[in-house]
Amino acid sequence: MKSPRKYLSGQGLLSVIRNQFNKIKEPRELAPRSNPITLTDCLMSGLAVFALKFPSLLKFDECRDERIIKHNLRTLYDVKQIPSDTYMRERCDEVDPNEVRKAYKKVFSHVQRGKALEEFESLLKNHYLLAGDGTGFFSSNEVRCENCCVKHYGKCRVTIKIRMPATLESIKKNTYILVKNPKQPWELLSVQNQEITNFYLI
Repeated sequence: MKSPRKYLSGQGLLSVIRNQFNKIKEPRELAPRSNPITLTDCLMSGLAVFALKFPSLLKFDECRDERIIKHNLRTLYDVKQIPSDTYMRERCDEVDPNEVRKAYKKVFSHVQRGKALEEFESLLKNHYLLAGDGTGFFSSNEVRCENCCVKHYGKCRVTIKIRMPATLESIKKNTYILVKNPKQPWELLSVQNQEITNFYLI
């Protein structure tokens, strides 16, 4: 068996992600065309939008024909055909998020097996401390979906539970609960007015 360490480079991890994207089946049969853009190219282009710090899909579309951008998309992300912003959005919107999540889990397993997470271990057993980012690039009071992050102003409480509480009566409003159930992913639960919103973490 080959060592997973070769996958810990940027290009190696992108290769792992692309291999996982290749396994995602087309959600629907595409209309006949001479040279259709693959779903994998659309997903890798979507990844590049975030990694290359484009402020919007429209900005990506305006820059995709620039020499340096095209070079990076082809050499780093192995994108054969670069989709337009509209085409990429339409294709990516059809994909089940759980299928895309498999790429994240694969990368996480390689990084974990390569011992790259050891320096992030916390005092809590089997826990890692990681800095999060990406919340300030775009926000809107009108455009949203059920998977959007929501900013709550004022004090926020965070508590860690081994199992989901049986009732919410003891949980105060505007509290986030980090729950680890056996044989299930971590869940970040947002409690607002006795209602729960789930966010799967790992």
